[in-house]
Amino acid sequence: MKHALAKYMRAGVKEEQYFQILDYTKEHQFQQEAIFYLLEPDINQKIYGLPEYLSALNSTLLNESATLFRRRYFAKGRHAGFIL
Repeated sequence: MKHALAKYMRAGVKEEQYFQILDYTKEHQFQQEAIFYLLEPDINQKIYGLPEYLSALNSTLLNESATLFRRRYFAKGRHAGFIL
């Protein structure tokens, strides 16, 4: 058994039909039942994988929450008005 990277794999129209993209002009079609498809949410293991921006969503949402907290904190006047 060998590992085929999802970045270069494509599912065909028919069931159990898979292709490996070698470059922009060439592709390799695998024989029927030559590929075992294991559903894993990782771009290096699953066909098509997850979008790259998905890992940044948590950081973005946390930053948004922190910004909103700071705005509300200063708007309510709950600070000393200066920094020591």
